[in-house]
Amino acid sequence: MANFTSNASDKSKKTALLIWAIGALGFLGLENFYVGKIKNGLIHVVLGAFGLMTVYTMANMGDNMVIPMSIIVWAIFGGPNFVKLLLGSFRDNVGAPLRR
Repeated sequence: MANFTSNASDKSKKTALLIWAIGALGFLGLENFYVGKIKNGLIHVVLGAFGLMTVYTMANMGDNMVIPMSIIVWAIFGGPNFVKLLLGSFRDNVGAPLRR
């Protein structure tokens, strides 16, 4: 019998995308916890929560910059991992690409 090894992660790309969507579209970085990047996940949660609170506060003050600010905050916190997940360059904690 042949022994085949794969350098792909045991984590699924589809599951990571689903977790990304559940985590407020990437603001909270929950996909980092899924792939084992605990330190990145904690940083993402703290900074993402701060960004969400800022946008929420601006919305309650009636500021007309809420939508542009929301887009900027999303581009900083949620966008990069989304693009990496779509392109297949998002890696797990040992550097292996996620499986399909």
